[in-house]
Amino acid sequence: RLAADLSTGVGERLAVAVADGLHITLNSDSAVRLHLRGAARGIDLLRGEMLVWTESRPGMPELRVDTGYGELRAGQARFDLRRTARGARVGVYEGSVALLRGGAATYAEAGERLAFGGRGEIHRRASDPDRVAWADGLVVAKDWRLDYFAQYLARQRVGMIRVDPAVAGLRLSGVFPLDDAERALKALEPALPIRVTRHTQYWLQVSAREA
Repeated sequence: RLAADLSTGVGERLAVAVADGLHITLNSDSAVRLHLRGAARGIDLLRGEMLVWTESRPGMPELRVDTGYGELRAGQARFDLRRTARGARVGVYEGSVALLRGGAATYAEAGERLAFGGRGEIHRRASDPDRVAWADGLVVAKDWRLDYFAQYLARQRVGMIRVDPAVAGLRLSGVFPLDDAERALKALEPALPIRVTRHTQYWLQVSAREA
C-alpha cells in the first residue's frame, strides 16, 4: 500500500470519483495507483479487486488499466477487474474493453469475461452481473460449494473460517450479507447438515451437524 494512491483494508470497501467521468469502487484488501496528470487516464491495480465505470466524451482519452498481466483499454464501459498471484480476470457489463498483451489485442464486449495469466493463455466466458454484488455489500451464490462460499466470505474479514472436509462439498444458492460471515453461514444451518461455531472473534468453524 505504500505505492498506492487508494487502498482498502480487509473488510473495507471504497467508492470514489477519481476524475471527471471515471468512478471506481475498491473491494476488500485492494490497492490502486492513479495516473491522472494532464490528459492521462490510467490506473494500476496493485492488488485485489475493483469495479470501474468510465465515460467516453469528445477529446477524452481512453482509460488504461495495468492489470499486472496485460493492459486494458476502455472508452465507455462498466467492468470489474480482479488480480491475484496467478492471473487476472475482467468482466464487462456495459460497453467493451480491449486486453493488450504481447502486441496483440483481445476484445471483450458486454456480457463477456476474460481470465488470463502470466503464460499468455486467455479464457473467455460469460460475465455475471451478480459477481459485483459485493459493491452493495452482498454475495450472490449460485450452486457454490460450501468451502468456496466460506473462502469468499473470509476475504471480507480478519481471521479464519475453517470448513470440515466432510461438508466442504455441499452446494448452496442464495443472497447473503457480505460483511457478517457468521450470520451468512448460520443462515445455511436450516437447509444444510452443518453447525457453525464461533470459537473466538476471529475463528469460525463449520462442521457436520450431529444426528
